[in-house]
Amino acid sequence: MVGDMKSCFKSIVLASCLIPASLVLAQPQPVDASILSYSVTDVVQRYPAGSIKSGDTADQAIKDVDESRKKIELRHEAQKQACYPKFFTNACLNKATEQRYVDLQAVRPIELEANSYIRHARVSERDQRLEESAKAREARNKGNSSSVPVPQINDMPRESAQSDAQRAAR
Repeated sequence: MVGDMKSCFKSIVLASCLIPASLVLAQPQPVDASILSYSVTDVVQRYPAGSIKSGDTADQAIKDVDESRKKIELRHEAQKQACYPKFFTNACLNKATEQRYVDLQAVRPIELEANSYIRHARVSERDQRLEESAKAREARNKGNSSSVPVPQINDMPRESAQSDAQRAAR
């Protein structure tokens, strides 16, 4: 009985030591002020509609959009953490989520245009390679066609002609 009380007391003392440590760890981490003030207007102004005219610009636009998305997500998480101690938590969370949605919708057309440009560039490059290989094949076939005659269908011997002759002889 005394041994059980000692182990119970040790457990209580250990738990009381761990509770303050867990509360310290559960405190929200300080957030960089630049993340909370991040805005997508810089990226949107840098790439207006129809401004992506080269592969390098398209690649850079995709990188910028990816970085912008990461910052939007970081800002959203920071705003959510700031909302929890407030009285109207749900209203604050809804506002943060709405701002995240609006910003993601603002950078989406840039990503679509860049991906479209890259896709069209690949298609035109592939078509050009196919056209060049077809021309090379045609030139090669012209050179080979004069030295080796290609048999025509009418030039082929007919087996049925032999069988017709055999039938007539019978």
